Amino acid sequence: MLQTDRIMIREMSQTDAQQFLNSVDDGDEMNGYLNALPEDVVQDALQNTNAVLDFVRTLSALRDKGDMKQYGAWNRKGELVACAGLTSWSTGTPELQITVADAHRRCGYATEFLQCLLSWLFQNNNLQYVVYRLRKGNEPSEKIVRRLGGVQQEPKSKLESLTITTYLIYPN
Repeated sequence: MLQTDRIMIREMSQTDAQQFLNSVDDGDEMNGYLNALPEDVVQDALQNTNAVLDFVRTLSALRDKGDMKQYGAWNRKGELVACAGLTSWSTGTPELQITVADAHRRCGYATEFLQCLLSWLFQNNNLQYVVYRLRKGNEPSEKIVRRLGGVQQEPKSKLESLTITTYLIYPN
């Protein structure tokens, strides 16, 4: 177990993590990405079939539960305030996802949670970096990844450039 002044962090089961995610997620993530774009832009980007398949594989990998570690952050009142998942764990370059409970957003929990967790993960595992993908226009996540020292990557396709931003987070 890890802890900071305000939160306690520990690994959690897939079942507990899924219950938390279901309580804060509307389950329509892909539509959220695509609905943010004008129809003509989507149609143009969808012309490259290989790029679309790569994009869908990337998003699908974030949902792959077989190779994932889940961590939760609880505040001093015992409330689960955030959940972080690392997919593709066995590859040595895991992809980070984080979800913060609605009532605890914009309170600094996400940054505090990830600073502590990532520091511990880098110290105790042979990780070169962690991948963090976020939806374009997700300003709170942009701020968090910048505070963590994330390095923005070039998009791999037109569709990716219009919908997501990829960062690599290295050890401090």
